Amino acid sequence: MGCWEKLPAEIRLMIFRIVADEYSFMSEPYARAGYARVCGEWQSFFEERNFRRLVIGQDRISDLERILATNNRRDSVEHLFLRIRLSEYDCTVCQSAENTSTIRR
Repeated sequence: MGCWEKLPAEIRLMIFRIVADEYSFMSEPYARAGYARVCGEWQSFFEERNFRRLVIGQDRISDLERILATNNRRDSVEHLFLRIRLSEYDCTVCQSAENTSTIRR
C-alpha cells in the first residue's frame, strides 16, 4: 500500500470513481463489497456506495440492525428493498382469478 498512499488524493479519487463506475449490478452479485475490504480508505468510499441501495431478504431482516450498525452505513442508505418470498400457490386453491384481495392474502 506504500505506493497507493504516495498518489495525490485527486488521483486516488479518480481511481475510486473509475472502479465504482465500471461496476454493474448486473455483474457478479456483491462483487463491489470486496473493494471495501482493501483498506480503511477504500472502505469509507465503497461502503457509502454499497449501502445506497440495500436489498434485504426476509431471512436477513433480523440482521438489519447489525448490518447498519455504524452511522456511516445507516446514513448512506437511500433505498431499502425487502425481498419477500411468497409460498407457491395456484388458482385451483382459491378457484378464482388473481386479484388484489388474492395478493393481499
